[in-house]
Amino acid sequence: MKYTDYRKQYFTKTTKLEARITGIDMYLHDWAKAVAFYTHLLGKPRYQEGPDIHGWELGTTWLTIFPDYGNPDRTQSFTICMPTVKQAESLQKKCENLGAKIRPPSNQLMYKPIRHCPVTDPFGNEVLITAKLPITRA
Repeated sequence: MKYTDYRKQYFTKTTKLEARITGIDMYLHDWAKAVAFYTHLLGKPRYQEGPDIHGWELGTTWLTIFPDYGNPDRTQSFTICMPTVKQAESLQKKCENLGAKIRPPSNQLMYKPIRHCPVTDPFGNEVLITAKLPITRA
């Protein structure tokens, strides 16, 4: 199959969402083995917050691992970064209108200052919608 035919057959002409995936989080049961595995695979974590949060920067995305905190049903989540706080909050509201559960937005430090707009989709998946906040030096 020629590439042009492939594109015509499998791709649609929809508007691309101005967002990007900036993180994948995994909640792992065998914590010590998980830390050892990912450290051996990817090297020393670039970010470590206490004993429970380890992060590796992979290009423009972060892989962050956490212990499962006794919740084996929660295994992974992902982060969508929107260009502006207004767009992040709007996307969170759209999720709510589509049946997702939301928690109030807040400002957080997650590798950098962000607006944090958490969502649990109707299928139980955690989706974190964020936007960068300005870095203040104090």
